[in-house]
Amino acid sequence: MVHTRYGIGQLRSAEVRRGAIFSEELSSVSSVLKNGGVIGSGAKFVSPQEGFSFNGTADSKITYGDLLRQNLAAITMSCWAKYKTVGDVAYNSIMGQAVGGTYRTEIYTNTGDFYFTASVNGVNRYAQALSSLVTDGNWHQITGTWYSGSYVRLYVDGVLVASSAVTHAGTIVVADAVKDFTIGAWPSGGYPFNGKMRNCMVFNTALDADEIAAYYKETAFQYAPAIQLPMRIEDHDITNVRSLDRSGLMNHAVLGDGSTSTTYPTKRTTGNGYTFDGTTDYMETAQSVSLPSCTFAALVRFDAVTLRTVLSHGTGGDLFVLGTGVQGGTGTNNVLYFSMFSTSWKLAGSGVVPATGVIYSLVGTFDGTTLKLYINGKLDGTNTAATDDRSFPVRVGRRFDAANPNWFDGDIFESCVFDKCLTTTQVLDLDLKMRECLRGC
Repeated sequence: MVHTRYGIGQLRSAEVRRGAIFSEELSSVSSVLKNGGVIGSGAKFVSPQEGFSFNGTADSKITYGDLLRQNLAAITMSCWAKYKTVGDVAYNSIMGQAVGGTYRTEIYTNTGDFYFTASVNGVNRYAQALSSLVTDGNWHQITGTWYSGSYVRLYVDGVLVASSAVTHAGTIVVADAVKDFTIGAWPSGGYPFNGKMRNCMVFNTALDADEIAAYYKETAFQYAPAIQLPMRIEDHDITNVRSLDRSGLMNHAVLGDGSTSTTYPTKRTTGNGYTFDGTTDYMETAQSVSLPSCTFAALVRFDAVTLRTVLSHGTGGDLFVLGTGVQGGTGTNNVLYFSMFSTSWKLAGSGVVPATGVIYSLVGTFDGTTLKLYINGKLDGTNTAATDDRSFPVRVGRRFDAANPNWFDGDIFESCVFDKCLTTTQVLDLDLKMRECLRGC
């Protein structure tokens, strides 16, 4: 499943309505150069999903020249950012249109606080919140808005976190002498940002709370899963998984039963996905991944429900398992669980027995302390566990425990693993996104 450019048609039309004057996904070097950006040596392209990394040096920036030299009576600045250092208290300039004095509009963090500031005729006003809201090492959408004579506001992940009244009115008059608009540092190279950034936007209006929440939702899946395996017919045109050209995949896999057997997951004859026969079929990633926090997700249809593994993470034994059945003597054989071995097996689930022939969206999340299982977008159960950051591969269709493989029997339409814990809102969005593949089923 590819989550890049989620809802792009809606997003572009929304940008026109809201007065977007700058839209840079940071999705490639060529796109930045095409839009007039100059990439400093401390800024490096990571991927279309994660944008650019900034290394915190003086040339850790992208500069856009004359981009915002216009009179503005309102403004919105927004981007997604991920700090490299948890709890970073240094002055980090995330993005801004000027460096100080009369003309300064900037999103930044400093000495444990998070700011959006706007200056008109030398009078500076800002909204301020705790920087821990954004410096926890996770991706966050950060947004600042200013409206002349009214307010300056600060949002994190679509939610208002700080607001300040603005009594002075006027416009931000940007003259030729003003420094360039930059992302990742001041134009002089001062106060550089250390982390990753994507989806940078500037509007000539002050977006309201509903628009900002909608914009957060529209761009929420611009990061990529840690593990992504192909389940859609349009991804390839072969008959069964064994024949995949693994070199072209984001996460190539060891396929089938790992031996010389000719039984492999078979492409469904109608619609998307693959059929697993319940005896030897599975897929295993060639790469390993560490998951101190994570999300496991799949869209499935069971032909048999007792002791069936959809996704697992491990090596000789399992660390995470999404599917039905007992783990280490805990649980019930035909009940859906998201499980983790944490000293002993911890299972999240309330006792749901899936019906055969019915399609289910299954999402398991772990934030480092709490396991959660969502079924069809609804929270079904929780449990507590301790973080384990060992690196293992991921399997689709069976466990790593050779004595108890719990082969999956049925259809898997989508499968992916994120190396972060998705929020409840993101789980709902993911549920809808996975179901898009059901056309023709």
